[in-house]
This record gives sequence, C-alpha cells and structure tokens, in this order.
Amino acid sequence: MRWLHTTCLLRLAFAPVVLGQAGCALFQMKTSATRYVGVLADSSGNVVTIAEVQEYGQRDALQRGAAHNFQEWTLSVRAPSSGERVRQVVLRQGLASYHTQAFWRAIENIEARADSSGRRIWLVNRQTRRVVASADLDAESFTGPDDEPPPWARPDGGTVLTSITKVLYDHAD
Repeated sequence: MRWLHTTCLLRLAFAPVVLGQAGCALFQMKTSATRYVGVLADSSGNVVTIAEVQEYGQRDALQRGAAHNFQEWTLSVRAPSSGERVRQVVLRQGLASYHTQAFWRAIENIEARADSSGRRIWLVNRQTRRVVASADLDAESFTGPDDEPPPWARPDGGTVLTSITKVLYDHAD
C-alpha cells in the first residue's frame, strides 16, 4: 500500500510540469506564407530575376511585447543564372499582444517592377501607386515602406514582373 501512495504523490507532483510544457505550445502561434512571386524573363523566355515577398508572424499568449508578438514582410530577390540571392526584412510590425489582429498591410496589393537589367526591383502598391520597397542587387541595398525610395523606383517605371502568385491562385481548384 505504501508503494501506491508514493506513486500517486509523484504523479501529482509532475502533472503540472507536464501540463505546463504541453500547454505552452497551445498558446504560441507562428505563421509563414509566400504572398507574392514575380518573375522577369528575357526575350528568349529565360528567367532573369525572381522576386518574392514572404510574410512571417509570431504570437505568444503568455508573453507580451513586440519581441514575442510581431509580423514581418521579407523581400527576396534571386538571379537564377548566377545563383545570387539577396533577402531582407522590409517591414516589421510589433503587436501589443496575442490578440492584436491589426497589421499595417502596406504591401498587400502589390506588383513587382524591375529595370531592364533585372538588377533593381521595387514593389508598388497598386491602390495607392506608392513604392513600398526596393532592392538593388548591385549595391545590395533595400528600402521599406517607411523609407524614401530611390529615384529609379517609380510607380509607373520599369517592367512589371509576371505575377506567378496570381497565376497560381487564378488556376487553383
């Protein structure tokens, strides 16, 4: 009988630890999604540049503050012929808490544009006709929505990258 009593006490002692470890995962959420993929092809149809916009978010119900609750947009530009890739967060928005759903969606309705070489890429918000991000592969420089865009990034300039994202979503079942 003594053995059963000790086993029962041990189970009760470890129950909060086990439940606490399993419960933490229920209060944390991480999301990742590709929001936009655009490609620029040369006259032969070879892909010169690929621009991607990814969204990553993290929320923690137990911990407050922007370090634990945030959403960010990353602009990634690749040149398949050289294997070159540059990537940078262009927008990061801290959230006050787990339940905060509002996030400034400056890059929600976008199209990517490029210069003739495909080495300079910029994102334009189609509704506001505003440049919200840019990347220069040669200078390895980026701008985000709060930055002044470079003079070469104009809302109506360059060539619009073919939106693979739109093609995929339009043909989804």
